[in-house]
Amino acid sequence: MRRWVWALGLSLGVAAIVRGEIVGLKHGDVVHGTIESQDEKGLRMKTFDGAELTIPWDSVAPEEAERLKKTLGLIVAESDDTIRIPGLRVTLASGDVVTGVELPGSTKDELRLKRADGPQTYPRNQLQSVEPDDIDALEAYKPKELYKLYVDEHGAPASVEDHFAAFEYARRIGAYEESLDHLKKCAELDAEWKPEVVKAQREGVEKILASVEARGLFEKIRRDVRSGEFNKAIAEVDDLTKRYPDSPILADLSKEKLTKEKIVDAQKTYFKKRISGDWISNVKELIRSKVREKDLSLQEAKNWTEKDLPDQTAKKVAEKLGIDVGTVRELWKGRVTLGNRTASYGNGTFLIEKLKPKKPPTTSGGSSGGGSSGGPRRRPSSQQQQSQADQGPKKPTPEEWWTAASPDVRAEWLRAYYAERTKDLEVARIDYSQCVKCSGKGYLSTLSGSGDVTYLPCDRCWQLGKDRVVHFR
Repeated sequence: MRRWVWALGLSLGVAAIVRGEIVGLKHGDVVHGTIESQDEKGLRMKTFDGAELTIPWDSVAPEEAERLKKTLGLIVAESDDTIRIPGLRVTLASGDVVTGVELPGSTKDELRLKRADGPQTYPRNQLQSVEPDDIDALEAYKPKELYKLYVDEHGAPASVEDHFAAFEYARRIGAYEESLDHLKKCAELDAEWKPEVVKAQREGVEKILASVEARGLFEKIRRDVRSGEFNKAIAEVDDLTKRYPDSPILADLSKEKLTKEKIVDAQKTYFKKRISGDWISNVKELIRSKVREKDLSLQEAKNWTEKDLPDQTAKKVAEKLGIDVGTVRELWKGRVTLGNRTASYGNGTFLIEKLKPKKPPTTSGGSSGGGSSGGPRRRPSSQQQQSQADQGPKKPTPEEWWTAASPDVRAEWLRAYYAERTKDLEVARIDYSQCVKCSGKGYLSTLSGSGDVTYLPCDRCWQLGKDRVVHFR
């Protein structure tokens, strides 16, 4: 069965404007006159008494409308024929059938096939059959590829007729841009050559191109929203609405919740969920970079953490998400938190913590055996403890500790400091973990060969016995 479509057909061969026409209307009346112009909406006629009428197609009797549209070149019969080329019909092991053109490089083990969606390779032992066949050219080639083959075969069009034939072929295979170029060339070469036909076909192709472009924009909007490129999607919605205000694609935007308002709402929801992770990851990145700066002092690091880090973090997040800093701040305040995070001052807890240092056990008396190895261990007196402490490692100053600390230790310490000293984060609670070196005792003990116990301050926690851990969100 053949279908009739608007002036988007594949071949025309129609006459120019019709004169002295009798047009039958739906309600039985007829209009006598000449047809001055026509388009997809209707006819403009001048009656023999000089009146000018605009007649919508839906007012014309159906059979009459079809006859006139065919005569005027507004509709053409859709061809049942497909552009066919020599190729291969391949039946896969699954029973599916694919067609294409064999490519160089096929071997006895593999078949390489050119298809419109790209070259494919099929193991021959997984094929039921491979048969020569006349295949649909668009199964093997993209429209632009087919158009190039046409030009290579026929040469560049020179006459109006050549350009119109090239238009028909390009339109037929879906090379719409090329088909429009040929119609424009027809008008340039001879403005009197079937002007109504050229005009009607040009309007039809332009509508197809607009529809294709609108659909392309729609798909791009959908992809950008899915990938979190909300600002791009919003700009594309504005572009689509401005360029194609009457396109049915706009209804698809509403149906799929891709209107500007819905995208803005989705953006806010998306950013609220994402902001926490992005903020903290950027804090970590900025701190890791800062602590590796040469000759950076602890005091400089603390000042930077309190004064500069919050603003630098907001700026980095804004750049990453493609929004302004003010919006980042608002989103951060209303952020969705999935749980607490932690940071520890580690072996730098002594720089912050004001806990009372732990002291070694006091003396419990000497041995009854004069210090024999079989007697009880002797604990030092208070004077001995002080003497031993004086002989132990010297507690570093804050700057000495910072200079000796590794970049990772510095970074973790600054993260804990940032959590407690800025208003960016909410501290949930402060916790403590045992010093990993002294097991929470605050001191280290050694036993001499004579049985004497020596107690020295732990040179990691410096007699605190704890690491300060900050839980924040």
